[in-house]
Amino acid sequence: RYCELANYKAVHGHCKVPQSQRPLGTWVTKQRAFRKKEKLTEERLEKLDDIGFDWGTGTFPTWVDRLEELANYKAEHSHCNVPTSHGPLGDWAHNQRALRKRGKLS
Repeated sequence: RYCELANYKAVHGHCKVPQSQRPLGTWVTKQRAFRKKEKLTEERLEKLDDIGFDWGTGTFPTWVDRLEELANYKAEHSHCNVPTSHGPLGDWAHNQRALRKRGKLS
């Protein structure tokens, strides 16, 4: 998966893979959890640091992060009708539609 992450960074310019982008997103989440539990080898930690791995700062994704995630979803599925069952992206898309309906989306 490390090579997949390196390729992802080459394309997107960062290592913040959304968890919804499985299986790579799940793997990235697990690496963060392993680090937190101090179960990553020094070698793996260094390799991930070397490519600029995002260890998470405890902040939530920005609107722009979600928009990028939506663009990736559209590239994969040829539409933006993300179901709410699709996790955080689905919830975000649903909220954006609701805000637009109410005239509150700028």
